[in-house]
Amino acid sequence: MGVGRTVLLGLVRKEAADAGMRVLDARGTAMESDFCFGVVRQLFEPWYASVDGPERARALAGPAGYACSLFDFAGPRTAEPGTGPDAQPRTIRALHWLSVQLAADRPLVLLVDDLHWSDEQSLRFFSYLTNRMDQHRILLVASARAGHGPHAPALLPTLSASPLTTTVVLNPLGTDQVRTMATNALGEAPDDDFVAACLHLTGGLPLLLRELLTEAEAQGIRPRAADVPALRALEPPGVSRLVGAELATLPHTAVRLAHAMSVLTEAVRADAGAVCGLDTAGTDAAVEALESAGILVSRTSLAFTAPLIRAAVYRHMPDSDRRRAHGSAARILAERTGDLGTVVEHLLHTRPAADPWVATALWGAGRDAFRAGDVHGAVPLLRRALAEPVPQESRGLLLAELGAAELRARETPAPATLARALAVAPPEHRFRVGLDAANALALSGRHAHALSVLDALRKDGRAAGTPRAWDAPGTAVNAEEAQAVVDAALVTVTGAASWTRPLSHVYAAEFSRAASDSRPGASRQILRVQLALDELAQGVPANRVAERILRDTDPLALVGDHDSEAQPGTLAAWVLALCDRLVEADDLLVDTARQARGNTLILAGHATTALRSLVLYGRGELEQAERSAEAALEATGPGLLGGATRPLALATLLHCLLDRGDADAAEDALTTFGYASSVQDTPVFDALLDARGRLHLARGRSWEGLYDLLDGRRGTRENSRLGRAALPCWPLGALELARLGRSETARNLAEREVERAEAFGADRPTAVALRTLGLLEEGDTGLAHLFRAAELLEDSPARLERAITHVELGAALCRTGQRAAARRHLSLGRELAEECGALQLSRRAEAESRAAGLQARTTRRSKGDLTPSEIRVARMAADGMRNQEIAQHFFITVKTVEWHLTQVYRKLGITSRAGLSAALPPTGT
Repeated sequence: MGVGRTVLLGLVRKEAADAGMRVLDARGTAMESDFCFGVVRQLFEPWYASVDGPERARALAGPAGYACSLFDFAGPRTAEPGTGPDAQPRTIRALHWLSVQLAADRPLVLLVDDLHWSDEQSLRFFSYLTNRMDQHRILLVASARAGHGPHAPALLPTLSASPLTTTVVLNPLGTDQVRTMATNALGEAPDDDFVAACLHLTGGLPLLLRELLTEAEAQGIRPRAADVPALRALEPPGVSRLVGAELATLPHTAVRLAHAMSVLTEAVRADAGAVCGLDTAGTDAAVEALESAGILVSRTSLAFTAPLIRAAVYRHMPDSDRRRAHGSAARILAERTGDLGTVVEHLLHTRPAADPWVATALWGAGRDAFRAGDVHGAVPLLRRALAEPVPQESRGLLLAELGAAELRARETPAPATLARALAVAPPEHRFRVGLDAANALALSGRHAHALSVLDALRKDGRAAGTPRAWDAPGTAVNAEEAQAVVDAALVTVTGAASWTRPLSHVYAAEFSRAASDSRPGASRQILRVQLALDELAQGVPANRVAERILRDTDPLALVGDHDSEAQPGTLAAWVLALCDRLVEADDLLVDTARQARGNTLILAGHATTALRSLVLYGRGELEQAERSAEAALEATGPGLLGGATRPLALATLLHCLLDRGDADAAEDALTTFGYASSVQDTPVFDALLDARGRLHLARGRSWEGLYDLLDGRRGTRENSRLGRAALPCWPLGALELARLGRSETARNLAEREVERAEAFGADRPTAVALRTLGLLEEGDTGLAHLFRAAELLEDSPARLERAITHVELGAALCRTGQRAAARRHLSLGRELAEECGALQLSRRAEAESRAAGLQARTTRRSKGDLTPSEIRVARMAADGMRNQEIAQHFFITVKTVEWHLTQVYRKLGITSRAGLSAALPPTGT
């Protein structure tokens, strides 16, 4: 099927006609294979009808005249011409003489496509002619499929055995031929990955490749590696028509086997036959027919000639047949292979049929997927199992497992599913199910409901019980352990919402006093972290709190047994970040993430990644911060349960984009995640409010920005300034107030923040407050504040804050005419900004230098200074991809691509894409 026979005959036709030869052509079809001399009539009738009387008479003179009855339908007939016992040989000889006389004045070329479908009489004529045309200017060119057609198996061997016959076997296309066709069809040279995908999808069959490339062009797909997924998803209608037409010519048993194979993709004969209900003999006959049709190949197992053919056969199946075949495949494979993964893939394509075996298989596979951490794979399996008849005593457990998987996949049905599970859960499972239910409610922002569930668990004497059935085997949960876990959950949930925040203080103090040394380590640490947050809010110096956290944190118990965003290591790292201990916070988050992975704590891993992105940003590691933020946001996409992970990660992403000067991308991200106009009134959203306020200012929306940065709903929260200590953005609000003519208000705010920061005892927030006050003060007083801020940050890991401070100090020195000192600070600030990846700040430093008449520093960076993102973008640009294509591949904006390329050009000392290939470092460096 589709090996290029017709195209090849078309080329012969064109060359022969161009050379002045007489060309007659015909095509065999399955519907006409019993039509006496049908193909012969196709060959000669157009000539017979088109020539005048004298020419026709010359060609039909002598013995050839007997063939006239095949084409002349004017007179009455008593029988089909050429069908009598002696008539067929006479007709064949007459046709031979007709061919000879037509070739007398110019060479005659007879072209027959799909000769295997030819009628018996025509085949006999071609065999007769082949053995007698060496003395005449006659060429017969025919295409045929071996072993196909009702008459060809008996007669084609005779024709091909003639010494005058040359047989050419058409093999599938190779890589070079596919590359050439793709170039011609799509107008540009394809990538190697694109060529490989075309070759795989089509099996190298020219007709399939042509249809695939035609559809690719229609869909705007370019021959690039980035477009290979889109290429694989194509369903060329021409292929569907071709396959449908081919199936229509096959026996019913062969069609049934083709349908079964489209479900199995690849299988041994016995399995394929069993799925479609054929015995061994019937399967062998069907395989032979499908091989002859070019649909299947038979080696150690059966497989399709090309994936595109398999997809077309699968689409050709009626829905009911498809579901039935999947069901049969599931049972047969379960018996023969025991491969549960493959079995359930088939079961997911069936409809519920009140089958306990189906429920058991799906439930088992869903449980295995959950244990392996594949919650996205577990959810559809468990949902489908729930649609089958499950014993009532087991239904609650299945609901609990489904809800647990939905929760960790952050799917919105999780709270409702777990509520149903909790209502019917047996006493021994209520503890675990209740914790999951409260967790899901908290992630969806329904903190009151979450507290209600936790309170009920705490009061419920049946809270202690055995681990869930899907947990690894272990010791039963005793009453003290259960209470400790619930107490810690109560503290974290109450601390997450503003209106319950006072309860968090009370709970933490009460539970800590009641706690014994035998409490589980994770729960005890969570209570201690909450008390540390309370101490910070009450004004206890940051260093004292940080040292206590570092002393009390158990490095071997950074995560608990129950999966949630609030883990001891994550919360302790948050406190350290508040205390300006960014390096220790980062180290703790790395260890926490490792333990979360080791214990398959998915939610904990999300939250740890999000918080680490914020800490990395605080350290000025914008490249790593953005990657971490994107990873966390991928797990909490729009429409999923965001919890604390999404706002923290989105805040980081917005800051990174704004520091790169890409406010458009920041605006798009904010809108995509639904936080452009409203956010939840919880402390975890403080960082996002700051980032959104910064975006408002970048867009010229002053009052919206001031509301988010300075006022908002955080004014009544006693811990709002703690969020500012972790990632201070209030200075932007103070400077905007001054720009709007509210200088006194701005100075008062800055002075108040200096006092608070000094009392807090952390260098970074103190330096930021001093820098802001220095920008608001005039003359030597302002410069003194700026110099002190720079001194405080001299050894700080917060490189971005250092960069901002030096740029601001350099600009202030320029304004007072101190050019030499200004040059030093602007140069240092720009260098730090470039190391961080803060393009906007680097441009600011250059602009300040130029405005003051200073020579801007130009530095040719080494190739090794390119960031991973810059290298990825640059390589694609060097390969010829447009900016828009690169942006689509990495899911970033075109402006971000432009920024990366600008950085690459500057670092490599080149001015355009033309120099990229030579300037980029070798692959792997």
